[in-house]
Amino acid sequence: MTALFCRNPPFRFVGAAAVLFLLVVHGMPLVAQESPVPEIEGDPHGGSHTWRTPTPVVQAQQDPSIPPAATGSIFVPVITDVLAEPQYIVRRGGTVLARADMGTNTYVKPGVYEVLVGSGDIDSMLLFDVTVVEGRTTYVPVEWSAVVVNTVDERGTPFRGNYELVRLPERDYVGIGLGADLAQGERLNTWILRPGTYMILGSGESYQARKNFFTLRVPPGELIEYTLVVNEDTGDFLGAGEVVSTEDNVQTGFWNISLVLGGSVAFSQVANFTGKPEGMSLRLSGFAETIGSYDDGDHYVYGRLNIEEAGAVDLPDRPYVLSVDEITLDLLYMYRLTPWFGPYGRLAFESRLVPAIQPFDEPTTVRKLNADGELIAEEKDVTEVRLANSFAPITLKAGTGGRFDLSPAYWLNLSTRLGLGWRQVFRLGLFDIVDSNSNPATLSQGDDLSQIGIELALVGQVNITRWVLWKVEFDLFEPFDSPKDPFLQLDSTVALRLASFASLNYTVLLRDDPALRDELQLDQAVLLRFAYKIF
Repeated sequence: MTALFCRNPPFRFVGAAAVLFLLVVHGMPLVAQESPVPEIEGDPHGGSHTWRTPTPVVQAQQDPSIPPAATGSIFVPVITDVLAEPQYIVRRGGTVLARADMGTNTYVKPGVYEVLVGSGDIDSMLLFDVTVVEGRTTYVPVEWSAVVVNTVDERGTPFRGNYELVRLPERDYVGIGLGADLAQGERLNTWILRPGTYMILGSGESYQARKNFFTLRVPPGELIEYTLVVNEDTGDFLGAGEVVSTEDNVQTGFWNISLVLGGSVAFSQVANFTGKPEGMSLRLSGFAETIGSYDDGDHYVYGRLNIEEAGAVDLPDRPYVLSVDEITLDLLYMYRLTPWFGPYGRLAFESRLVPAIQPFDEPTTVRKLNADGELIAEEKDVTEVRLANSFAPITLKAGTGGRFDLSPAYWLNLSTRLGLGWRQVFRLGLFDIVDSNSNPATLSQGDDLSQIGIELALVGQVNITRWVLWKVEFDLFEPFDSPKDPFLQLDSTVALRLASFASLNYTVLLRDDPALRDELQLDQAVLLRFAYKIF
């Protein structure tokens, strides 16, 4: 048979054709293997390679919730971060049954349901009809897009810049967006949008804008990360474009360090404040502030060193009287068990660099008392008296517990901590003013202080507009040895931004510290503040 095939030309032709046919048939499965990959469950457009999270099936398997009996589940994948994306809605017959975080299962009885996904109000969200089967997971297909917009200044430093988002060509208004100060551990929110074309506008610009706008095309099923360069002073857009993982650059061993130098002109009033001269004055000050932070997603480290020196103008007798300046060091470490909660440890140091002086309008006799109320010194007919030496007092604080970081709205950021605290006050010869308006004036010298107790702090920041900012911090310390005499402090600042380097501020500091002073301590000021960021 082989010989016949080899010697006879017709057989040679037939044999070659047979071999060619077998090769083609054998190669058909190889061609089939090169056909498009079948649709991935929950990811019909195969865009999960752009996400910061695993595929929908892996996400659903990682959900630790236990399904109730006789139910099935609805699963909506998360693309960036659970806290950064809006919740999805499950309803039936027009009734809302559940609001759930993206990336989590919602367990319902078998049947047909509506699922709404997206940013904005319900009318602008994507609507899906899903059928739930007992014991199975129904994946809502990712037909939407995720968009993250990071606003930075000319130096590339992220800040809380404003912008507006509009859908084209309908020019439907989607909402106001806000950047984040990533160095402070803030996180960018994610827009969940219908695929299409969108316009990013400067805050307050017309939809017919010919400047301060950029457009971007949003494909279905993908994550788009956009950087918007904004002039902090004017709000003008300087550039924009897609980037690769804005937050990954911050969360992979990235340190952020800044140094700011500045000063202020202030009109202030001080009453019953430990270590500070009383009265009203025009105050000039200078400061240096450096902030460093590290954030890899799980570990967050924050440090701040601030040195501020102030003086009062009291013409003509005292052209410049140096008042108390401040040196503070704050250190914080937080381990994030979730993006919004984790244990913390903190340490703080407070003191001053120069002596504190209390001036008098006329020659006055000063009586100095020790902690037991006994007279230890008397100075007659003096025009000023020293309240404290350099680096007096020194206050050390430490604490550990749990910290919560919340951002319920684009214009509001909240953080709170609750735990066990400790403070140690070394007075180092500090005198408190008992009565400075009488003659003789009375000063009292107290004892050192050491306390352990429960600490609570609440810090809030409200961006009323991009020109007005309100910051408030409330601190409570409940010592175990005297729970009826807690330490309370409220520190609030309202800033009207005039330019990138100047702002008009109103500050008020209220302190109730029964362990050191019976009276409520007050320090408030209206000041024109100047600052320049070195790096």
